[in-house]
Amino acid sequence: LWPRIVARTDQIYQMAEEMKPKFEGAMKVLCSRLRIKNVVFGGLKDPVRIHEKALDKYLLDFDDWEKNCVIPEACVLDMLRCRAVCPDGHSMLKLLEALGELIDKTIRGVSFLLIH
Repeated sequence: LWPRIVARTDQIYQMAEEMKPKFEGAMKVLCSRLRIKNVVFGGLKDPVRIHEKALDKYLLDFDDWEKNCVIPEACVLDMLRCRAVCPDGHSMLKLLEALGELIDKTIRGVSFLLIH
């Protein structure tokens, strides 16, 4: 089972590891601008947990999963994550508005969506 999990999560990890410092830097800058001082970053989700979550939540979302056209692991969205502890509701609203402005981005020719 482990070789299968590695094969299905390796590229996800490569991208997440590359994006992690950029994500953390961007969130620190954003929160600093909004005067949110407490930002806690989580580690990357464990490969076994990615596989479990993918099977639990996304396995039946695609008819062609057996052909590996779309692997359910690719649907796990919370590889990079953080918790911004907002001091009040106004700060939380400002943070959500700022994140909403970042929805559709392109990095090094690859388009992606930020989901909050």
